[in-house]
Amino acid sequence: MRILSKTQAKDLDVFAMKSKGISGNFLMENAGRAIAGETFEMTASELKPSIAIVCGKGNNGGDGFAAAYFLNKWGREIHVFSTCPEASIKGDAKQFFEKLIAAGCMVKFIKRPPSATKSYSVIIEAVLGTGASGTVRKEAAAWIRWINKNDANYYEGVQKIIEDHSIEASISKILGSEVLAYTVDEGVQIMGGAGFIEEYPMAGAYRDERINRIFETIL
Repeated sequence: MRILSKTQAKDLDVFAMKSKGISGNFLMENAGRAIAGETFEMTASELKPSIAIVCGKGNNGGDGFAAAYFLNKWGREIHVFSTCPEASIKGDAKQFFEKLIAAGCMVKFIKRPPSATKSYSVIIEAVLGTGASGTVRKEAAAWIRWINKNDANYYEGVQKIIEDHSIEASISKILGSEVLAYTVDEGVQIMGGAGFIEEYPMAGAYRDERINRIFETIL
């Protein structure tokens, strides 16, 4: 799999539509089918997989509606959320939204994520696309947190991150403590007895270093 930057993805869409005459609707259908196909395979071993699709505004949300349409067509249990009102769904995205509704699927229009938690087999995030930039909006950030916590593999992922970085974190902590101890010791020696006088800067550094040592011993 080749991962594209958002600029490359935009350029590829423009090239496909303007140079090759491929419609945006066809591109969205292919994207939705590909996402649905990957999700279908990921959940193939489960008896009753539960899949959530969170759709935002614009074409990225349209990709989510398209994926939901195919997953429903293939018999998967899906829960579809739209973070924007129905009136704001336009263009190609609206066509797949209408196809999804015509197929008998229910879409929950909800700006903020539900308070109830549910462990989903897979959650498809179709909120942020290539147009996203800068700081993530408050509403989108809330959905991202909800997606993470309702992913059945969320805590396994957190554990893996801890395992991957715990050694590096420990090494950095030990190195930092040793450098601090050496620096403080040298500073106190250079300043002589004045290093222990509270009015001098080394006194505070020496005290902090000793507290740090005590804390590490307790741990």
